[in-house]
Amino acid sequence: MKARTTILFTVLMVAFSMPLAWSQGQGKGSQGGGSSRGGQGQQQERQGQGAGKGQGAQVQDRDRIHATDRQRDQIRSCDRSADQIRTRAGQLSKRGQGANFNVDDARQERNRLREQVATMQQEQERLTAGLDDRQRGALQQRTQNMSRLQERLRTQLQALDDELGKANPDAKQVTRQAREMERTTKELQNQYRDVQSQMVVQP
Repeated sequence: MKARTTILFTVLMVAFSMPLAWSQGQGKGSQGGGSSRGGQGQQQERQGQGAGKGQGAQVQDRDRIHATDRQRDQIRSCDRSADQIRTRAGQLSKRGQGANFNVDDARQERNRLREQVATMQQEQERLTAGLDDRQRGALQQRTQNMSRLQERLRTQLQALDDELGKANPDAKQVTRQAREMERTTKELQNQYRDVQSQMVVQP
């Protein structure tokens, strides 16, 4: 009788321990599967980041414009002319603010501005005329912006001419026109510098 009781107890212990062991095994399997999926996700994320960097480099390469030494010098010359015009227009705007506004001095400054604007326009025309088809396509938006700003600058210069052509020019109007020219030339200079940053001189 005692032996039967011992055998029955042993059978019951084995029966109860089997579900517990199976449950623990399932839990470990789930954790292992989760770790595997997490590892795959991290690997895919790293691959995606690498692909993004590669695409960014390709975009930068497409934005590069192969240019000659002459073209680089031409765009730099445009930039220098724009800087000179912007400085002179700023000086003229200050002349109009003073109590002792001198019309003759303002007209001389206007004459120098006219010469510098004409020079910058010629330099820009030489630059755009020398572009090949590929460069022209890559810079289409830039060249359109430059032409639009050049036209606006000429209009502002004409307004300045009209004011200084009067017997008694209004100093405030001279200041306003000069400031507008200064702002437009700054925008134009930004266009020139953006083109410079895209240019890569061919060896």
